[in-house]
Amino acid sequence: MNVDLTATTSSAESGHGGDLLIDSSTRSFWAAEKEGEQEVTFSVGSYGVSSIGITPGPKTHARPKKVEVGTSSSSRSYLLEDKAETQWFMVPPLVGYTGSSWGDLMVKVVETYPATTEGKGVAIAEVKLRATNVEDF
Repeated sequence: MNVDLTATTSSAESGHGGDLLIDSSTRSFWAAEKEGEQEVTFSVGSYGVSSIGITPGPKTHARPKKVEVGTSSSSRSYLLEDKAETQWFMVPPLVGYTGSSWGDLMVKVVETYPATTEGKGVAIAEVKLRATNVEDF
């Protein structure tokens, strides 16, 4: 099934735009153009999203350590390990059951592991979403 998913970022380093978060390749990555808190918004349309998988970017850039995952009405904080593999987290439900989040899904990077190259912002190689249903009217 083809899903029309978009990713909008608070900033992006040249050549490392938000589209690289959802290109199904961990060889490419989104990178923020500056250090500090960053946010990515995923428009998931009418799909009910239950969990999100985040694969940190290369060590040359900062990697997410603490993230807030949420919707317009609620969010949860999670800690990521500093390893190059996908780590899965639950998306807060809108109406009380897993998979009830739809519309926009936000990921805010609150803390990072340091980059080996000074001044490099946070990087995420890939994001995957697990959908449990679709409410397509």
